[in-house]
Amino acid sequence: MGCVNTCYTIGIACGAIIAGALDPVIGWRGIFALQAPLAVTMGVGAFLAIPPSTFSSKQDDPTKAESLLSRLSHIDFLGLLLLVSTIVLFLYGLSTPRITYAPILASVFTLLAFLSASNIRGPMEWGDLADCTPH
Repeated sequence: MGCVNTCYTIGIACGAIIAGALDPVIGWRGIFALQAPLAVTMGVGAFLAIPPSTFSSKQDDPTKAESLLSRLSHIDFLGLLLLVSTIVLFLYGLSTPRITYAPILASVFTLLAFLSASNIRGPMEWGDLADCTPH
């Protein structure tokens, strides 16, 4: 845990310095063009590196690997879409030169939709987290 936090902190510190040096040279679009493909590649790699037994609810036979489609079915895409929309709308409303209230108000509605959707599926119990850990 300490090593992860150390690497994270070093990454944040170095990232700000490197971005500050690169921004005048290639601009923010160039920096984004450099990091976006890497981030997508790393995200896909991390997803594929997760052991299949992590998603399996059948602990009696860990040799049975689930298909990619089955693994993707465990992702809450509606919750993901609503939560990301909430964050993007809220930050967009605050990031313009003048605070725009329409995106901030829309973020309130998407947050309420997110909370409503999570209540429909029911709250996640702490015992459910034990099913996600590899044995």
